[in-house]
Amino acid sequence: MPKIVLNRISAWLSLACLLLVSGVAAAQDGGLSPEERIVISAEGERKVPILLETFTGGLGVTAEDVRAVESVLESDLNYADLFQIVRIPVLMEGDTVPAGQARALVRAMVELSQGELQLRGSLESLPERGVILSRTYRGSPEIYRELAHRFADDIVLFLTGRTGIARTKVTFISDKSGAREVYVVDYDGHGLRPLTQNGSINMSPAWSPDGTGVVFVSYLAGDADIHLADVRSGKTRKVVGGHGVQSAPAYAPDGSRIAYSNTSGNESEIYVCAPDGSGVRRVTRSSGINTSPGWSPDGRRIVYTSDRSGTPQIYVVDADGGSPQRLTFTGQWNDLGSWSPNGDKIAYATRKDGLFRIALVDPSGLGSGRDATFGPGSDEDPSWAPNGRHLVFSSTRGWQKWLYIVDTDTGWVLPLVVGCGNHSAPDWSGVPDR
Repeated sequence: MPKIVLNRISAWLSLACLLLVSGVAAAQDGGLSPEERIVISAEGERKVPILLETFTGGLGVTAEDVRAVESVLESDLNYADLFQIVRIPVLMEGDTVPAGQARALVRAMVELSQGELQLRGSLESLPERGVILSRTYRGSPEIYRELAHRFADDIVLFLTGRTGIARTKVTFISDKSGAREVYVVDYDGHGLRPLTQNGSINMSPAWSPDGTGVVFVSYLAGDADIHLADVRSGKTRKVVGGHGVQSAPAYAPDGSRIAYSNTSGNESEIYVCAPDGSGVRRVTRSSGINTSPGWSPDGRRIVYTSDRSGTPQIYVVDADGGSPQRLTFTGQWNDLGSWSPNGDKIAYATRKDGLFRIALVDPSGLGSGRDATFGPGSDEDPSWAPNGRHLVFSSTRGWQKWLYIVDTDTGWVLPLVVGCGNHSAPDWSGVPDR
């Protein structure tokens, strides 16, 4: 059997405009018990020490194929920043596990059977070598990265109790084709592809909670309406249109509602409707501009931007309406609030000395905002990863406006999509179902 065609796959995914960041299952449901798991502090000071054994190859694959799969898995685990990883060679029968404080052993075999790629992954507790996880991840050779991502997410879940983000994606706007189109890319910078190719002006994409659709604003009909694109087929349909300019749509966490801004004349207000555009209900009632809504994790409150005080500031209001609460009081321009999945922080863009930075504020209103990015360039459009730790944002720290990711625990910034035009308005998906 020839190589798994990974060379051909790599050619499909190696885009000049992209700078990369960096089955049948049998398993015990709980992984390490809460008592056995190593507690990881918010600062990431304590990590789970694990051994990563060199992957082995079976029928139909080459050493290069195996290494390609292994490299994705290792990159995912490093990205999570939850583990102290020690690489070891393949353990043979009778070999002893190296001495030390490692708590788990990761091992896997890759093979091709009847045209199907199989990744047989296992996770063993140390030093007793008890099986924590044993699963076979199956799929076509073209989705080898997806299989490795699934294994990585399972390792994160079984060892830490946290949800892994290796299978998540980011949607955003890019003008790389000459028009402002909606694009989708994997969380690690692979798999870049356009979701729309309508040649119109498109803005403000946002994921549906189940990851099957993206709502966005488009001028297809001459004015700004809200449309929904099916991620698999690319087919779109109008959700909200009519009088006024519709903008900045955002799905509620349970998928039952969409919040958006409607601008008519010199004023705009926050509205909520059902996913099919029915049941439109007004949320805010104040003069001026009210826009950029985002939901709290429980769907009960909405963060948004309002200039009711004279300058754009971050406010929170009950999703059913009522009196808003102002959260930001420093800075002359605060905008684009994004509520963390953990509910404990709101990220937003704040202007300082003529440049924007990403800052974080407590949703309760206690305390003042703290910076999460520090330039160079201007940083805007924050959106949280499902783990409540990483943020994707747009920045002019490169030659143009490009996409970057910041680890809010460590301050580490890495590029996601750079080059070939301007990229903006990113939105990070939730974790997809299997």
